[in-house]
Amino acid sequence: MHTIFVKRLVTVSVIAAFILTCVLYAFWLNESSKRYNIVFILIDALRQDHLGCYGYERPTSPHIDEIARRGIVFTDFNTTCPWTIPSVAVTFTGLYPQAMFTPEAFAHVHESLPKAVPTIAEILGKNGYDTIGLSDHVTISRKFGYDRGFGSFVELFLSFKDTETDQAKGSTPEYIAMKLREELARAHKKNFFVYLHVIYPHDPYVPPEPYGTMFGMGYKKIIPEERPGVINRYDGEIRYADRLVGNVCDVLREGNFLKSTYLIITSDHGEGFWEHGLAAHGNSLYPELLKIPFIVYPPGGLARGEVRVNTMASNIDVFPTILDIARVKRVPDRPGKSLVPLMKGKAPAKSRRYLFAENQCLRDISQISVRNDRYHYIYSVAKGTGMLYDIKSDPRETEDLAHSAHVPPGMKESLIRHKDEVDAGRALVQNNKAEFDQEMLDQLKALGYIQ
Repeated sequence: MHTIFVKRLVTVSVIAAFILTCVLYAFWLNESSKRYNIVFILIDALRQDHLGCYGYERPTSPHIDEIARRGIVFTDFNTTCPWTIPSVAVTFTGLYPQAMFTPEAFAHVHESLPKAVPTIAEILGKNGYDTIGLSDHVTISRKFGYDRGFGSFVELFLSFKDTETDQAKGSTPEYIAMKLREELARAHKKNFFVYLHVIYPHDPYVPPEPYGTMFGMGYKKIIPEERPGVINRYDGEIRYADRLVGNVCDVLREGNFLKSTYLIITSDHGEGFWEHGLAAHGNSLYPELLKIPFIVYPPGGLARGEVRVNTMASNIDVFPTILDIARVKRVPDRPGKSLVPLMKGKAPAKSRRYLFAENQCLRDISQISVRNDRYHYIYSVAKGTGMLYDIKSDPRETEDLAHSAHVPPGMKESLIRHKDEVDAGRALVQNNKAEFDQEMLDQLKALGYIQ
């Protein structure tokens, strides 16, 4: 009798374990098949080290900091190119700029996104996403092909112009939030992907009050002698952009989307304030231009609080990361790596990864660089000389070691190999010239892209 009881107990236990396994498997299957909305906010010309969540002492970013407190903050995130057009092209395609744009001086400003390259919006659209683009930057526009793949693409900059100069200026946070609200109301599929490009804090730094004087007096000219005033206005523009981030969160909250949406905040490049004798951007490969924020707020936020990822990464990784979040199965072969494993807390496998950057053709400056966890090597194509920095002991890159130390084995060779490989793919840029009118030329001049 006792033996029969034990057998029945074992049988019941096995069945119960089997049922539990099935339930857990079904739950895992359901979780693994879940798809989320993605809202990607790119804040133009935003330095990493001018945000509170990255250690800045001024209160420039209360809303962004709040997002970071329940999100994932990448502390060593970099751009591949220190100006807008090629940097955004990297985000949209997952390819390096050299593979998409011709090498002549100023060529990038006259070329549209290559039609031969599938964009992230096209891929997501084919995988069941409503794709919505909102851009406040005149080059991230239809004329340059950045609308390709978006079911709806709103050129925000058309709505706000300076009454005296007729030049486009930044749209207000309230207007942008209103357009986002309208676009989400029209979305009809289960999931949506939003790309929002914010022009401020791009120069000239002219935020409205109270942001114009929030951090002190401004400037008359962007010159070294007026550096404190220039930074005051730049920080005011960041605080203005931060207000927009708060408005976007309000829109998502109103639609009950925050628990089903990945919110990503980043930039295209940083901004220089004469740290190396140069101002603005597009003119060097120093950290003030390459180091940008990358903050991910997962659906509902992290209950355990902020997670900081110190592994180095760059915007070449954004394309595969977004497609990974969207659970796209057929992903084009690209040089970047998905950051989702790092976001989930998985330790990176030990590797000898290099990050590459380039500053081709803008303002007749041609530089390429390579870095690892310890060193950053910048090579001037025009001069045929290089600069080497120990970023562990000298993170601001003030002391060039090229004359006193050897470039670590493999770095220079990897840079040459990278350039050769990327150059080989440039067939994509054939017949890629953008056509635009005098109004667009005036806008490009106002932003400093052409003389």
